Amino acid sequence: MPVSAFCIEAHKELFSQLRRLIGQFPFAEAKYGKFGDYIKEIQKRARDHSVFLYVDPWTVEGLDWNRMDRIFQHLSISNMSIEILLNFNAPSFVRRGLAALKLAVPQSNPKIEDTEEIDAAIATPPSIARLNKVVGGDWWQNIAKSSASFPQKVQNVTDAVCKRLRTRFQEVCQHAIKALPHHVVPKYYLIFGSRHADALILMNDEMVKSLRTFAELAKPKDPTLFEMRPNELVPDVEKIPPIILKHASQPTERGVVILNVIRECFGRFARKEIRGCVEQLLRDGKLRSETGKIRINDQVKIFAVT
Repeated sequence: MPVSAFCIEAHKELFSQLRRLIGQFPFAEAKYGKFGDYIKEIQKRARDHSVFLYVDPWTVEGLDWNRMDRIFQHLSISNMSIEILLNFNAPSFVRRGLAALKLAVPQSNPKIEDTEEIDAAIATPPSIARLNKVVGGDWWQNIAKSSASFPQKVQNVTDAVCKRLRTRFQEVCQHAIKALPHHVVPKYYLIFGSRHADALILMNDEMVKSLRTFAELAKPKDPTLFEMRPNELVPDVEKIPPIILKHASQPTERGVVILNVIRECFGRFARKEIRGCVEQLLRDGKLRSETGKIRINDQVKIFAVT
């Protein structure tokens, strides 16, 4: 199947480098300008092409919700697939929001977050109107004004962005990208949206690989008797069985149970691990299948034994 890629860059020098680097790939084309400049062209493609959007703005002001939503709307009028992977710098958005509302802006704290500046400094507070355009409304202001801690505000804004995406996409998930395992505030979030569960499963398994790579970097140099890395970094597979049993409280297809576990624990356990736990629960008699067999496929219903 033919594939074409639009690579959009607004910085002149970076655009020149981009055009040179992708020149060897005939299917890719460098576009000079901002994402919003090419909305109509992307919309036209979305009518009869599957579209994957990777949106990675340098600052959150590079986002415009309503413009992106003009593409998302094709999900309701077209049979073509649209997916998005969005780099959302929630800490930067919250700091900008606090500045725009003339509220106290917390300094970067190395104990809970990466203090290396990965976004433009707030030389002039952005306008409230501009921030409203970034996330498609003024709903974020109540979060910014709340008494919640800064890390909680960051998480609440991200959750709300995901909730808005769910009005267009059936499957939406988020993955926090952190500089160090103990950080409470991520550097940014990767937010993924798709209309199809298979895409969620594929993205989940890739995020699990990413987590394990990160965990390997945090591995102690000398062997230890017990696992010293945090559970957030090395998820405990022993937590999978009770989640499976919860989602199989009523007869449910194995594939649906696995999908629900992934939705609840996105980026922590691979599909293969969850499927293995289902099989072990069947062997242990804690689960039963409608066929009475242990080796089953995803279409066979399973249920918890009470």
